[in-house]
Amino acid sequence: MSRIASFFDWLAGREGKDARTGAPAPLSHRYCITFSSLVRDNWDDLKKLTNERSFARGEAIYSIDDPASRLYMIALGKVKVVRLSERGQEKTMGMYQTGDFFGEVCLCEASRREEQALAMEPTTVAVFDTMELMRMFRKRTELMYELLMVVCARLYESQEEIARLVFDDVRARLAKQLLVLESRANQAPLAGPNPVTLTHEELAHLVSSTRENVTAIPNEFRRMGLVDYRAGQIFVFPPQIEAYLRRNRHGA
Repeated sequence: MSRIASFFDWLAGREGKDARTGAPAPLSHRYCITFSSLVRDNWDDLKKLTNERSFARGEAIYSIDDPASRLYMIALGKVKVVRLSERGQEKTMGMYQTGDFFGEVCLCEASRREEQALAMEPTTVAVFDTMELMRMFRKRTELMYELLMVVCARLYESQEEIARLVFDDVRARLAKQLLVLESRANQAPLAGPNPVTLTHEELAHLVSSTRENVTAIPNEFRRMGLVDYRAGQIFVFPPQIEAYLRRNRHGA
């Protein structure tokens, strides 16, 4: 059985809810799951437009200046999309997991990639040719609508990220990012709470801070009972973090 077929089996019945609590998934992830369900329902037509590719941890799925002509669906694994400054500084623009789509700038008539996508673990993706996909959208308007919702959700999340960078200090940015990462980690259908498994350097790239800050602040959070460390993994306690944010007027 292909990874994509296994993914469709996993997708059945998901509908973007937390496997443990029924809590809503992040907005763009919920729309990705809905769109993935439509892809599954129309797979007999869409499979002719795609191919399956696998990548090792750290391998580039696409690189800066590559043609922006493909859309990607994660059948298994995790992917980060990053941009580099002229001095080589890295900013993580997004992290995506099983069921998510990425590379959607190809729908905006961009000719070249200004970012790169890297596999964070062994990852399998379905690769869609943009021009062929757009032809399919003319016949399956419900697919176009749901993918538009994914793009709108990503735009909303980008605006939220800009607001955090402007208005929040690094502690608030990290606390809010840990809430997002905890919610994403617990989309997997596994028993018990699932930890955040990013390194301090990866967290620093997400919140636009230094590795030194992102090493020190989680230790503070641990003393405050907001997180815990076990075997190098971060277990996040959302009610405590939300209360911390309210107390410090960093947001609900």
